[in-house]
Amino acid sequence: LLLAEMVGRRVRSGGYAGKTVVLTLRYSDFCTFSRRMTVKRYITTGPQIHEVAMRILDGIRLRDAVRLVGVSLANLVRGRAQIPLFEGERKGEELMLAMDRVNDRYGEFTLTWGPLLGGRKGRVVPPELEAERQ
Repeated sequence: LLLAEMVGRRVRSGGYAGKTVVLTLRYSDFCTFSRRMTVKRYITTGPQIHEVAMRILDGIRLRDAVRLVGVSLANLVRGRAQIPLFEGERKGEELMLAMDRVNDRYGEFTLTWGPLLGGRKGRVVPPELEAERQ
């Protein structure tokens, strides 16, 4: 969920939406592979991206310990926002925008989803910092 939320924030901040979620896994022997799934509607939120990534993961039979997990969104379009039809969807979109404004002002994950409050296991390195490490 943390990775998916990081992807969602980056996508929304650029005004993009995507239809294809890509899950990348690397085993301890550095063998790396990716799987992707395309959905019918454009998505931008962490929970939406997370749901698709988990469906991909459910279809993979892991053979060894995993040392890296990556989540990305592909099949992107810019400025393609469909007005939600149902009130619940509209409220969810308004909530997401409010969370983004608070996090933009006070720092990443000032407001976050409940499952992420338990603390982070492992280490998450955003792509922009990963490039600096190499």
